[in-house]
Amino acid sequence: MFYKNAEIVPKQYVTIVNATAAQLRIPNLPAGQDTYYCTLLLDYEHRKNESHGNSGVDIMQSYVSSTLPTVGHDVIGSNTNRSQQLGSQVGVCFNRVYVGYKPAIVKNFTCISKNWVNLRCNWSVSENPIKTTYTLIFRLPSRTGGRIFIKCPTDSDVRENYCYWDFNTTPMYRQPYEFYNFRINGQNVLGNSSSFFNFHHYANIIPASPINITVVDKTESSAMLRWSVGPMTNFPRELIYKIEYKSQWDSNPEDWHSVITSDVMCIMSLPSNQTNSALYSTTCKENDYYYYFNVTDLKYPSAHYDFRIYVRSSLARGEDKWSPPGNITMKTKPSIPRRPPRIDIGSFESITSLIDKSKRNIYIYWQEVDNSEKCGDSFEYRVYYTSTTKQNESTIHYSNEVYDSYAKFQELSTSVGYNFIVYSSNKEGLSAEFSTIYVPSESQGIEKPILLTKMAFDEKGVFELSWKNSGTMKLFTSSELNYYTLFWCDNVNHHPYQCNVRKLI
Repeated sequence: MFYKNAEIVPKQYVTIVNATAAQLRIPNLPAGQDTYYCTLLLDYEHRKNESHGNSGVDIMQSYVSSTLPTVGHDVIGSNTNRSQQLGSQVGVCFNRVYVGYKPAIVKNFTCISKNWVNLRCNWSVSENPIKTTYTLIFRLPSRTGGRIFIKCPTDSDVRENYCYWDFNTTPMYRQPYEFYNFRINGQNVLGNSSSFFNFHHYANIIPASPINITVVDKTESSAMLRWSVGPMTNFPRELIYKIEYKSQWDSNPEDWHSVITSDVMCIMSLPSNQTNSALYSTTCKENDYYYYFNVTDLKYPSAHYDFRIYVRSSLARGEDKWSPPGNITMKTKPSIPRRPPRIDIGSFESITSLIDKSKRNIYIYWQEVDNSEKCGDSFEYRVYYTSTTKQNESTIHYSNEVYDSYAKFQELSTSVGYNFIVYSSNKEGLSAEFSTIYVPSESQGIEKPILLTKMAFDEKGVFELSWKNSGTMKLFTSSELNYYTLFWCDNVNHHPYQCNVRKLI
């Protein structure tokens, strides 16, 4: 009987050659590794299994066909002529059969140099049940190097399909050569193969992160960055830089502004006894050189900015060839506030005193300036009005109280109209522009709407407001302007309590 591993081979694959020989032939075997063997049946077992074999055959000897299948792969048979007692059967021949291929061309061959100080090449090979070895060699394109094949420093090419060189390996990493000519030889008992690769070394370098990053100068809208690139300083091809930045006020923290440039300035610091503090050049050839770039048009003064600096070879293609980023955080210089608060024509409230009807308190409301526009420390609002004395001198009257979204003036006359001025202010000074609002005398003002009601809906933040005109308020004609200004804010307590974040609609 013939067995494949532990299973009996179906009898249609067995041919009785003569009284002392039988042939096993299985066409179109798939690639794999299997054990085939033949057993002799003892008399008792032979009688039990007469239905399987020919009763005239007492002894069968295994035979491995030398005919090769025609499906594109080959069969290798290793014969071991020995007998082995298998219970009531005797094994007479064991064969380990390998069905596989000649060495295939390698796939996914890639080489990467890290920071121009080492080189690693990787590749993948097709599965093959037949033991196959791959070895890597290369030549350098020069008059002498072109005739010499250089091997992998270790047997990692045979064991793990990669090869690695640096300045400590033998042979060592050949840094100055822009091109390598690689060849990978595959070998097994069925044949050989060779894969050839012309490798552009300088286009496949991933630099290390830029180092020694500092900010050497800054304004409210720019930052002069300085950095170095270590061994890449001596790289014989142009380097490309990508500078990304974002501010603390950018709405989406994942959105970075980007500048890609090769237009950097190279400066070598000189000893302190030299008359010039720096030398400028377009290429750097020594390790004590620094690269400089001035990032301009930064939107926010007095804001923290995160910077990321990347570098890559100008010959490289693809986003995967950028170095990891070098990082630095800085704060731009402050400036005066960008603008005054927004004020509308009706952004006030006048409350007549219950004790003295000739006096009133006036509240001036505005929409608070966004934090990104305050542009410096000690931000505040300056609110005042002016009056003219009998001597024709102007006097500035500041508010009695000022808060984030309103100011309060106490005991002003009900018979006088006032023109109020509002600035934004910080340590650097007042905003270049100001907002104004005129509050008329009580006799000149129009009456407030009445019966103001608020209805809240289930949806969060959805309200319906309604109101009526006072019975004595005269509306303009249809050809004239009639409108209301709505003010709202987030507040726990209702009017007349004030709130500090007020909006205009």
